[in-house]
Amino acid sequence: YRLGLFSKPIMGYLRKFHNRCAATMVPTEAMRVLLAERGFERLSVVGRGVDAQRFDPARRSEAMRASWGASPDDLVLGYVGRLAPEKNLGVVLAAYEAVKAVQPRARLVFVGDGPMRAELAARAPDAVFAGQRSGDDLAAHYAGLDLFLFASLTET
Repeated sequence: YRLGLFSKPIMGYLRKFHNRCAATMVPTEAMRVLLAERGFERLSVVGRGVDAQRFDPARRSEAMRASWGASPDDLVLGYVGRLAPEKNLGVVLAAYEAVKAVQPRARLVFVGDGPMRAELAARAPDAVFAGQRSGDDLAAHYAGLDLFLFASLTET
């Protein structure tokens, strides 16, 4: 963070604080090594939670995209999650409408279900509703998207 003169005292404070804890979780092995070199103790790597083998854009299926009405060159936007008011899905629809104004062949895919499904279908009749998915099927749906939209202001 380019803290200049403050780097050493701040690092000392952070080291003292963290070394009093039972464990400090870090996102990568590289971060664990860096902090260990700086005197941090009881470090554990907790991955970011995404299986990069399963959720790989290379697994994109043109057949799935075709089932959504999209050609290989069409832009496909998508939302994955519960279809509920707190997810701020009006912003997702507004983004889709803005894109569609300049790319008329753009497609919108909703993966998930919830109480707003009927309202969303009425507001975006050309949208695809893929329903709830999991595992490799969910990964394939993500891979088929060109742009993932997430508008929720809170995580529920």
